[in-house]
Amino acid sequence: MFLAQDRQLNESAAAGGYACFSVAMVVARLLGERLERRFGPYRLLAGGGGGCAVGLAVTVIIPLPVAGYLGLVLAGLGVAAAFPVVLGLAGAVGAETGRGGEREIGFVTMISYAGFLIGPPMVGVIAQRTSLAVALGAVAAVVALVVPMAWTVARARRNAPKAAVSAV
Repeated sequence: MFLAQDRQLNESAAAGGYACFSVAMVVARLLGERLERRFGPYRLLAGGGGGCAVGLAVTVIIPLPVAGYLGLVLAGLGVAAAFPVVLGLAGAVGAETGRGGEREIGFVTMISYAGFLIGPPMVGVIAQRTSLAVALGAVAAVVALVVPMAWTVARARRNAPKAAVSAV
C-alpha cells in the first residue's frame, strides 16, 4: 500500500515490494539456524531488530522505489528469525527452571498472537490520523526497541549467578 500510495507505483510494481519482503523472510528463515549458531540468539535478535528498523526507515525516508524495495528486503531479513529465536529462548528458560518450557512458549505465542491481532489496526489508526509513512516509522521505532532489549537480557544472563539465570 505504501509503495502504491506514497511512492506512486502501479499496483503490480508495488506488489513487488511485498514479494521482496516475503522472499527475504524465506531466505532468512532458511539461514536462521546457522546464523543463530554462529552469532548466538541475542546477537541475531539485536541484528535482526536493527536491520528491520533500518529497512523500514529506509523505505519511508528515501523517496525512491528502489530504496523501498531494498528497505523491505532488509526488513524481511531482519524480522524473519525473531520468532523462532524467541521461542527457543523461552523453551530454554523453561528447561533451566525444570518446567520443560511449555508455559514459557505458550506465553510467547500468546504475546505474538496479540501483536498480530492488535498491530495492524493500530498502524491503521496512526496512518488514518497522520500518514502511512508516519505509521510505518512508528513500527520501525517499536522494532528498534528489540536491540536494547536483546542486549540487556544478554548482559543480565551473562552477569547473573547460575541459580538466578532461570528467573530471567
